[in-house]
Amino acid sequence: MFIQILGVFDILKKKEMSLQYYLQRLYEIQEEELDVLISIGAYYLQEDNFEDSLNYFEKALRMAIDMDDDEMEAFIIDSIGDVYLNSRNIDKALEYYKEAMRIYFSIKSPLKDEIKEKIKEVKKIKAAIDITEISQIKERKVPEPEEPPELNLEKLNSKLDFVVNMVDSTSIYSSYSNDKEAVSHLKDAFRISRDIGDEAGEAALLLMLGNIALKQKEYTDAKKYLEDSKTFFRRLGDEKGTGVTMVLLGTLNFALGDMQEVSDNFRNAVEKFQKIGNKDAESAAIDLLNTLYED
Repeated sequence: MFIQILGVFDILKKKEMSLQYYLQRLYEIQEEELDVLISIGAYYLQEDNFEDSLNYFEKALRMAIDMDDDEMEAFIIDSIGDVYLNSRNIDKALEYYKEAMRIYFSIKSPLKDEIKEKIKEVKKIKAAIDITEISQIKERKVPEPEEPPELNLEKLNSKLDFVVNMVDSTSIYSSYSNDKEAVSHLKDAFRISRDIGDEAGEAALLLMLGNIALKQKEYTDAKKYLEDSKTFFRRLGDEKGTGVTMVLLGTLNFALGDMQEVSDNFRNAVEKFQKIGNKDAESAAIDLLNTLYED
């Protein structure tokens, strides 16, 4: 009888160990699922697909709350704030950032100071958007012309080149710009960049090809180069490169007579430059826009 009782305790002990193992495995699986949800949300945010990004971040938030993981909860709330910031809903973004900060401070997270500084920067962006010339661009109503306006290339060429050269990755190819065979050389360089997987080089070269096509009034080619360049810069998370591409697209829109797109592209570009604190790029974009409307 005594031996039988010992046997029962052995079984119970094994079951207890097995339960702990499976509970640990369950937690690890939940952590993996949470990480996947966050990664998908971040991917969609990078692609400016704000609806899907928000959907996955909200799923991740519910899971973090169920897991009672305060720091992860705050991180996801912070990420949701990023979605609203990038979709230009700054007031909503600030609400989420403040909630994330509250949680970080309550658990004494080392991230509390970082989110505090982030809120300060976003408030500066909000103030800048309210008081700078970009507000006037938003309100500007330009009548649709009967014929697309003619680009004054004598005035624009140097300004377009100046804006393009603000992108750091264009500097190594600048020697091609004034070459008679510039397009051929840039295309060769693009193929090499593509073969070696240099996406920053591909983005820069497409931007430069788009600039040349724009100045030569080859608008179909210019649009293709610039749209592809913007896609690369966005994928790389290069805000300045994306903004510069939008400036050239806005100039192209002006040549094609699409005034709403002119306003949208220049507005978005200036907001990106303000976001990263690049005053030179912001001023150059506004100067180029003013030059377009001088005549």
